[in-house]
Amino acid sequence: MLISIHPFIRLSASPFFRRGIEGVENQQINPLNPPLKKGEAKEKAINGWKLIKERHLFSFCLILTFYMASSPAAELQNSHQDALAHFKPVMSADFKGMLKTADAAAGKEFFMRKCSSCHDEFKSKTHGKGPNLWNVFGRKAGTAEGFEYSDAMKQSGHIWNFSTLNYYLTKTERAVPGRIMNFRGIRQDKYRAKLLIFLSSMNDTPPVLPD
Repeated sequence: MLISIHPFIRLSASPFFRRGIEGVENQQINPLNPPLKKGEAKEKAINGWKLIKERHLFSFCLILTFYMASSPAAELQNSHQDALAHFKPVMSADFKGMLKTADAAAGKEFFMRKCSSCHDEFKSKTHGKGPNLWNVFGRKAGTAEGFEYSDAMKQSGHIWNFSTLNYYLTKTERAVPGRIMNFRGIRQDKYRAKLLIFLSSMNDTPPVLPD
């Protein structure tokens, strides 16, 4: 915005501009035009300067509007539209196919390497740094008894299933903005598919794979 303002500042401060104003005030105008009466020259110069300021103000407002539309606050608002609190994710047919062929043992190995420092892999009512994940499928987010969740997770309102877990584990901040979990996500589909198959086995009644 400042860049757009500077040319007007330089114009008003330039000797050329000042000489132009002084020339009008002194009625040093084109001889083809009729001479101005006393005071008219100054009034004309002032009106001209007001017109420049009005045009400049209009340009400034346009730039400000564009800036606000692309500001971090606007981006944050747009990102919240992709949150699980407002968005119902749908898995692709390709990913559903990966789930059907994913190896639970490989998923457990991935879990032990990436998740076990915060989550336990066995049935328990106790929690570690993160909530216990036994029976996570079918559970409403932020409701495991005895664990202190972030307000963002408690207010998200979604149910954990293959679609929501897959969406969350792809990019956690997008799915639940403001979550406490210090884990960005798993970008590669094949690793998420293996992990989800293992997590689905950590249920008293394992869920049916999506069609």
